[in-house]
Amino acid sequence: MKPLKSTRGGGKVDDYGLLGLEELIIKNQGKFWNFKHEHGKLFLKLSHDSGEEEEWKEIGNDFYGGFSFAFDNENQINFIYKTAQEKVRYFAYNRQGGEDLYNIAIPEGEYIIFQKLLASGPEKRFILVVTEDVEKRHWKIYSSIKNDGAWKEVEIIDGGWGLGPEQVALAIGKERQIYLVYQKKNQEGYNIVYRVYKDDNWSEAFPVVDSSDFIFSPFIAVDKQGKPHLTWLRAVNSEIRVMYTCKNRVKNFWARWQWQKEQAISPAGVNCISPTIVIENSNPEIFWQVSEGINAKIFRYIFGEKKEPGLVATHPLKRNSSAVLDLDKIPHLNNYSGIGPGTTLFFLLLADEEKRQLTLSNVFPQEEKENSNDFDIKKELLKEKVESLSCQNTKLKEELIKKNQELFHARSEWEKKEKVLEKEIERLRQSLQAIQKANEELRQRLKERESQAAKEETEKNLKPPAELRKVYPFFPFIKK
Repeated sequence: MKPLKSTRGGGKVDDYGLLGLEELIIKNQGKFWNFKHEHGKLFLKLSHDSGEEEEWKEIGNDFYGGFSFAFDNENQINFIYKTAQEKVRYFAYNRQGGEDLYNIAIPEGEYIIFQKLLASGPEKRFILVVTEDVEKRHWKIYSSIKNDGAWKEVEIIDGGWGLGPEQVALAIGKERQIYLVYQKKNQEGYNIVYRVYKDDNWSEAFPVVDSSDFIFSPFIAVDKQGKPHLTWLRAVNSEIRVMYTCKNRVKNFWARWQWQKEQAISPAGVNCISPTIVIENSNPEIFWQVSEGINAKIFRYIFGEKKEPGLVATHPLKRNSSAVLDLDKIPHLNNYSGIGPGTTLFFLLLADEEKRQLTLSNVFPQEEKENSNDFDIKKELLKEKVESLSCQNTKLKEELIKKNQELFHARSEWEKKEKVLEKEIERLRQSLQAIQKANEELRQRLKERESQAAKEETEKNLKPPAELRKVYPFFPFIKK
């Protein structure tokens, strides 16, 4: 069973399958939500720690990836996925079973490149969708919000020309506010901007960071005091570094919030990927990955402790068709939008191998083997195949990092040329304006000259010539 792949425009592969998997188990507070897909059909089964379980149910026959989930206060799962017709389907699983509640239709010509779901309150659901029109080179950000049991009309938050912001960060803040962070292109470079959804309205886009280099993989989290923390990746001297900033309250004439100056928190000499922020008390913990050989090493940096980043886990870079996510490993986490194929948050929530094998064997039982020796042989062959795929995956990842670096250099050179071209266009535009102004002045002078010539000609025609003037004699009674 091969994972589904969704494409856009020219066939680019985006999020596929169940977070990149064919079979996914999500454990949360004693419940196991078991998902699997096959030939575009999505199946769901609920089981419990006690051993009680339901039957498999088909809950969709048009599954095309883009899976995102959220849990409400009653430990009931909500999730979205996209269909082959570029529609977003929202699904809620309550005590009475599953119910298809909502669909978002995307205008023709637009392709979904990002979608996430949040449960920001007992009766509040939030869906964010980013689309891209490849032919028109235009992108849009849509939002749809369910409040008190009713869905509001789909709203366009922002849009622009060029390639769309594929990687967007979401967070649930104090008083259930929603923070949205994404990147926008400007004439000088790139901006990270953020908006806040509060009192049923979106705020304006406020700039956080200006950069001449491309910014990617943003992640935002908000602590209990309402203070937002933001991290992202940036290429610095041909190395991909983890950057960080937060918003503090400052007191001048009045109290206000202000973003701190950005800082690089990852050490030099390595390329980092997928930064994640976890906040339990007050000090944020920032995690990221470093690919070394066939393994992904996860490092952690804790603010407030004067320590260097430390290694906390190592995961083999092998392609698995199934996985178990144990959300009880980080019980205070209320936002799962940062989970994606191969992300750091995905690895942090991944169940231990022993527990994973036990859970998978219970939920997805294998067929009985008549010959145990034959089974062992096949197991060894499968192991060799997995190791071979792991090596291939490592090589591909190294090539990807190299290609990313080349892309950064090429993008930088292109932007330099683009800036020179923009300056040349502006110079030509100013020259054109000067020529138009000079032409307008010449036209005005010509009109004035023509008017003066016409006036002189009229006066000349009205005055009779001297030889035609009549000469009267002197009065006869007046002597000379």
